[in-house]
Amino acid sequence: MSELFDLLKEIEADFGVRVCVHDVSGITFTIPSLALPYLWKTHGGQYCTAAKKATSERACMRQKEIALHKLQRNGGNPFCGICRMGVCDYVEPVKLDERLIAVVFASGVIREKRQEAEEKLLAHIVEGQCYSRELMQEYKSFVRQADVTEAQLHFFAKLVKETILNAAQMSSHRVVPSKDYYPVESVRTWRQGMAAVLIAYLEENYRNKITLKMLSQRFLLSEGHINRLVRREVHMGAMAYVKQFRLEKASKELTETAKPINEIGEDVGYPDSNYFCRAFKASYGMTPTEYRTRYSEMHNKNKNVPIVL
Repeated sequence: MSELFDLLKEIEADFGVRVCVHDVSGITFTIPSLALPYLWKTHGGQYCTAAKKATSERACMRQKEIALHKLQRNGGNPFCGICRMGVCDYVEPVKLDERLIAVVFASGVIREKRQEAEEKLLAHIVEGQCYSRELMQEYKSFVRQADVTEAQLHFFAKLVKETILNAAQMSSHRVVPSKDYYPVESVRTWRQGMAAVLIAYLEENYRNKITLKMLSQRFLLSEGHINRLVRREVHMGAMAYVKQFRLEKASKELTETAKPINEIGEDVGYPDSNYFCRAFKASYGMTPTEYRTRYSEMHNKNKNVPIVL
């Protein structure tokens, strides 16, 4: 996908360390070599995903917010901490011209702090009653895979930081540094960057069930604020944009593939084929079958793809 993404995957494959980049300036959208999928901008590793299911997405986002407030109080100096789910994070700010453009989180289990990390997890389990055998198995697996020293976490965070800085300095794209260390999810003044994050999330997850309530819980924003941010960029609310995006994907599959219509509906997030057909007709003025018949003929002159009605 990009040079940065390749680096992050290599670090995780070789050392078990998950590095995520918290973008507060839009660099992962404006600089191609820094483009990242949404899950690599959050703590989206296997264990963290299991932890979010066991507790809540909102609780984990709150932990991230606390870490970034601490970064601000530290005067922007990097630090190492342990979240309540037993993950050790080395937090490294990335500054361009003394302005913050991103924050790097290198996550693992530090050998010299392993006991402290496990005690913190157990204390949270007792307090929050979120114990499950599957969660503990995921944590044990995470400990085995990401067993590192603090110096190693620091090294990976610095390596990713330098990669981002080099790309930002060499890029012809305009990078607008953030004025604040607070997380993008909570900064109301940084609407353009947050809108980009929201739209990227919608485009990457359109196949899944999405509601405004789910978006509000994930991004710590009100439903009305989410709609305003998305509308500012695409001139429609979040759910209307998801619907349009799904149907555009469907229209492309109808003319470029031989998939049955009900399968295309499932592919784009409509498990109910009748509802998919109604939504498609309401948007395009014809059923999926009629659309395929009308528009695939010209396309298939060159593609020679068989049509399935």
